[in-house]
Amino acid sequence: MNKNSDKIRAFIGIKPSDAALAFIQTFKQANSDAPWVKQIRWTAEPNIHITMRFLGDLTADQINQIETGLGYLLENQTSFEVTITEPQPFPSAKKARILAALVHKNQTLLKMAEAIESLAVKAGVAPEERPFRGHITIGRFRKPAKGLQELLQNPATMHMPINNVVLFKSDLKPTGAEYTELASFHFNP
Repeated sequence: MNKNSDKIRAFIGIKPSDAALAFIQTFKQANSDAPWVKQIRWTAEPNIHITMRFLGDLTADQINQIETGLGYLLENQTSFEVTITEPQPFPSAKKARILAALVHKNQTLLKMAEAIESLAVKAGVAPEERPFRGHITIGRFRKPAKGLQELLQNPATMHMPINNVVLFKSDLKPTGAEYTELASFHFNP
């Protein structure tokens, strides 16, 4: 028996607004003829999110602990806005693995990420080694692509409201990851 068969692969994320999804769709349409498009596998729209913390394979007890902790952490959270860019090569044009709408630094979001990190570690998840860099993955490159440098020049931005955090289950399938909401926490207006 596989020791991970009773575990749930999970992460904590934020669903983007409809306006942000439209912003991303407009970018995709405007760049549909770009040479790098042949090297990208687009993220399915239902899977688009800001990852606050990947949790990995968790037991049901850990899921419950994190869900309860998120409830306490976010019970008085009010909605706020972040600024996102048009999709950019990430982490850089030369080493692009993904195409992502980047989230400008925002103190409220950073503090939330720190609190979520603390909550995850208390639940037995290994500490994250990299600092939080908010982004919305819209595609993954199959292999290195050329012509990405132009995406870094004067990208458009938009304000996106943040009004929820979701605890997601992630099932890996041959057709790609499938996400299911385990718990959703909506902020006060």
